[in-house]
Amino acid sequence: MARCWIFQSNPKIFDIIAELKYSDDLSHWTIRQHQDDVKYGDTAFIWKASAGEGDPGIYAVAKIISDVVPLPVIWGDEYWMNPTDIKVEPRVLIRYTKKLVHDPILERKLVRNPVLKDLEILTVKARNRTVFSVTDTQCQELNKIIP
Repeated sequence: MARCWIFQSNPKIFDIIAELKYSDDLSHWTIRQHQDDVKYGDTAFIWKASAGEGDPGIYAVAKIISDVVPLPVIWGDEYWMNPTDIKVEPRVLIRYTKKLVHDPILERKLVRNPVLKDLEILTVKARNRTVFSVTDTQCQELNKIIP
């Protein structure tokens, strides 16, 4: 059964907004948590952390189009802030299905939603992670509010 995830991008490490604006729909994502659980066919909601730069929230939706495998940065290296961060790591390939750069679902809206206020990314202490699980109920609710 397909699952849903939140993949978090830190703008101090990777410029997700530029990638969403200027790249095609294919990308890859480093998977440091849940490596045995993230699978081909799952959905990822792409979260941009604030990191002092703009509002945190969901800026895209993507379909995961590979299982987790060790991969180099295949494309998009121009969006990495520090080239030394680019190395072979466990990654998945993704295809953006919705880009919400101009109308993101911001954290301040999510915390007011009775179903989404308990999203793992909003409640977990280790917010420096990059992969967060989403329950089936939360996934359904996100799909309802994302245009």
